Amino acid sequence: MASLAKADKLYGDARKKANKFDWFGMSKQNNQEDAAELFNKAATQYKIAKEYKKAGDSYKEAAQCQMAAGNEIEAKQSWREAGKMYRHVSAESAIDAYNEAIELNLSGDRFAQAARLQEEIAEMLAEDDHIKEAIAAYEKCAEFYTTENDVTYVNTINYHNNKR
Repeated sequence: MASLAKADKLYGDARKKANKFDWFGMSKQNNQEDAAELFNKAATQYKIAKEYKKAGDSYKEAAQCQMAAGNEIEAKQSWREAGKMYRHVSAESAIDAYNEAIELNLSGDRFAQAARLQEEIAEMLAEDDHIKEAIAAYEKCAEFYTTENDVTYVNTINYHNNKR
């Protein structure tokens, strides 16, 4: 229980910091960075308490703060972590979070990282027996690997598609 109370306090502090009004742009950026750090700490505590939705929500808030502060690399990580947490409670929320991370990876020419996340989506869809959507996700994954010139993974993805 201590983790949950600690998480709730950190989350509340993060919300206050994220919404703090400042007259100067630099302070706003610092507030967003500080809020993101607090949201990440809250997410860790929620994860310990096995409150996966709250952990996912905290990572999502952290990602939004990181984006507002111009820290896309950290935002990618937070979106990915949000997806991992949401995967415990909602495939749809997990996919949404992973898609945010994928978009940031693509805009940063990180096709292999985008492909790995797309593969996570495909696996989730396949586990939930959404076969057509899973195949489409695997094909998108293969496209990302092809763009990265990573033929080994493309062959692996094609193998998975052919098994279905």
